[in-house]
Amino acid sequence: LWSAVCEVHDKFNQAALDEAFSGTPGAKYLIAHPESPLPVLQQADYVGSTSGMLNWVRQYDREPDATIFVATEDGILYNMHQARPDLRIEQAPIYAGCQCNQCPYMKLNTTDTVRRAQAGEGIRIDYLTSAEMDAARLPIERMLEFSKRYYA
Repeated sequence: LWSAVCEVHDKFNQAALDEAFSGTPGAKYLIAHPESPLPVLQQADYVGSTSGMLNWVRQYDREPDATIFVATEDGILYNMHQARPDLRIEQAPIYAGCQCNQCPYMKLNTTDTVRRAQAGEGIRIDYLTSAEMDAARLPIERMLEFSKRYYA
């Protein structure tokens, strides 16, 4: 099992959310990516993928003056504001420190790097045997098949 966490989602915590909620007047909602810590997920009004959270914002029809806190990488906030400029959408607070929810690794994915990867250019992994790669590919294929069945 993978014992690591996403460095962005792991920054969200209950204490920071409680403080933000108590300091924000009116109705408040929290939507969270499933990689967030369990206490954050338990407090969330909606837990879902990035596209699921964007759809939740698009379909939002509750209190018009509410604040919607979003617990995920901050790149999606632009799309949410574009889809619903009438809503108050804010990045969910994180623990004391950097206060940014940007993933440095996601920013490395560009159209050019994807095209190069599809063309077989770029980094070559030459330290794994074919058998090791086949063994690693199996759970990935199972996860993709599972997601097609349950999240299509």
